[in-house]
Amino acid sequence: MKRLILLRHAKSDWLSGARGDHDRPLNQRGEKDAPLIGEFLASSGLIPDLILSSDSKRTRQTVERLITRLPSQPDVTFSPDLYHASEDILLAAAARAPLGCQTLMLVAHNPGIHALAANLIDPSSGDQSDAKFLHANYPTAALSVFRIDITDWQEVAFHTAVLECYQTPKTIKKNRKETP
Repeated sequence: MKRLILLRHAKSDWLSGARGDHDRPLNQRGEKDAPLIGEFLASSGLIPDLILSSDSKRTRQTVERLITRLPSQPDVTFSPDLYHASEDILLAAAARAPLGCQTLMLVAHNPGIHALAANLIDPSSGDQSDAKFLHANYPTAALSVFRIDITDWQEVAFHTAVLECYQTPKTIKKNRKETP
């Protein structure tokens, strides 16, 4: 069994004056949301062995800020191939993960990361309540966690995964307030 974590980068700053889309940094909200995602992963015991990320400034900053909240530092690879990658390219990147990697995280952009998340779900996998929210929206810093019954990442395929959870910074904050 393998676990795949998908994360859309945190909120970026459209008014930063960056020379291009690739160079756009996180905005103030993104600066707060990225560590929040790291805290959620740590408190849930969802620690990636490897993070594969787009090499854009906003994905780099998202990864750099979230890993500060993890109890151990995963290996991280920033790749230009994942910048605005399609769902097929993202799936192919996951398929190249090393055999020893049990928990893999991909950090990328919409629409590719959302399409991958939506199309990984096995429609016969049971409770689909989180899947309905995931299909409807994949905002910045949205996180989905999948359990996939495979032994080698080369076996990863569409419609074969069980969605374990879908979270956004907003739902994480809401759940914190509800916990006594």
